[in-house]
Amino acid sequence: MNAPSESSQGRQGPRNVLEKAWADIKALDMRNAADRARAEYADEDSLVVSFFSTKYVVDRTKGAVSKQDGGEPAHRFVAALILHYLIGAKDVEPTGRLLTFRELEGGDVYYDAFYRRAIAPLAQELGSTPRLLLDRAKRVGGEPANIGDASIRVLVFPRIPVVAVVWMGDEEVPSSANILFDTTAGMHLHTEDLAAVGDLVADALVLSDDEWRGW
Repeated sequence: MNAPSESSQGRQGPRNVLEKAWADIKALDMRNAADRARAEYADEDSLVVSFFSTKYVVDRTKGAVSKQDGGEPAHRFVAALILHYLIGAKDVEPTGRLLTFRELEGGDVYYDAFYRRAIAPLAQELGSTPRLLLDRAKRVGGEPANIGDASIRVLVFPRIPVVAVVWMGDEEVPSSANILFDTTAGMHLHTEDLAAVGDLVADALVLSDDEWRGW
């Protein structure tokens, strides 16, 4: 997994970002949070939320985010994203209408970095073999979509679907790609976090079988 981008860590660094997120989590009504995020309520201090195709337990008594199957602690970067989603999620269903990253609030500010880290690698790695996109999408529960030469839809969080699409190039036009978000994505996560989500989607699709380690 790539290291988180500077924007996704925030100016205070990843440790302080996590500390702030845990403070916010401790103030939540966990049943309400579970309903908003379409997570599974366990008890007044814990719930279970899907992140890509893996379920994670969020336990605010222990201050821990861990995989439900096996109990492996989440990477700090993943833990921060999960907590931010639980804090910010609204009781709003995806519309099915898509936006580019640049169209998200403040997306222009982060677009150059997002393009370098997520979009360009997709075009470079999969532009000549777009069908490979469909094979690698299975790593994260992605399903085929109907855009471009190959595309997939992956449910990153229960209310945040993301679409990755690749167009083959030819002698005159280079290969291209994009990562698209539902029009409601910004209601649940800030744009900085959505940039991080895009990075993870790109990792899952670009890395070879030998390189892919999950998160």
